[in-house]
Amino acid sequence: MDRRVPLGSEAGFGLVELIVALTVFSILVGGLVVTTVAGLSLARTNRQRTVAANLASRDLDAVRQSNFTSLVIGLTTSTVPIDGVPFVVSRNAEWVADAATAGACDSTATSPQVLRVTVDVTWPDMGVVQPVRSATVLSPPVGAYDPNTGHVAVRVRDSAADPLGTVPVRLLGPGVDRTIATTDEFAASPGCAFFAYVPAGTYTVTLGRAGDVDRQGTASPTQSIGVIVGAVASVAFDYDLAASAAVTLASDDGGTPASAITVSL
Repeated sequence: MDRRVPLGSEAGFGLVELIVALTVFSILVGGLVVTTVAGLSLARTNRQRTVAANLASRDLDAVRQSNFTSLVIGLTTSTVPIDGVPFVVSRNAEWVADAATAGACDSTATSPQVLRVTVDVTWPDMGVVQPVRSATVLSPPVGAYDPNTGHVAVRVRDSAADPLGTVPVRLLGPGVDRTIATTDEFAASPGCAFFAYVPAGTYTVTLGRAGDVDRQGTASPTQSIGVIVGAVASVAFDYDLAASAAVTLASDDGGTPASAITVSL
């Protein structure tokens, strides 16, 4: 019996046709997977932004309902875990002049008039997504502060001269012992600790963050400053992580270096 298949018959796929079909199928599946992953990522990002916006709004509501004089000036942070995602709520409370665009450490005004509160919410794996931000401006109640006082602006920068946030700054003087954390990069005036409405007199300003030192290697550097009524007294610090350098002296010609050589950095 003759079982030969006639020329031009389409009785089955050849190897080439099978490879082409699998390639096209792989491309279609790959595109579907990419589209699905992108859609899920967008949905997750939108949900996280919605949660962050609610957290920022809730924090500002708490600020508005608080007693004005009990509000913490400077930077405060808190972590709120929701569905396994740790959202970080950063609140910067800065004294500014009325209608000012800069923070107290950058303002040319001699007296702060309102308190600007900015809340930024971040979460892990944000990528290029910007933090969710909400802000409000509060006016101090009449008689809340003595007008016959002065102010202290403390600016803290790192070794690269960039503003340094989250540094505890303590102001100690006549009847005053306050500690404020410098504002972070989300603030109008980053790296600033502003002490408003303090009595005239001489004060000491001290930094204190574990692991940091000034240019002289002092872990808790201190400066004295005088405050007069109606003026802003300013002081600045350079502050960064402590480090050490191991120096080994060697001779160019292979000899033994002299001992008791003073090395300065």
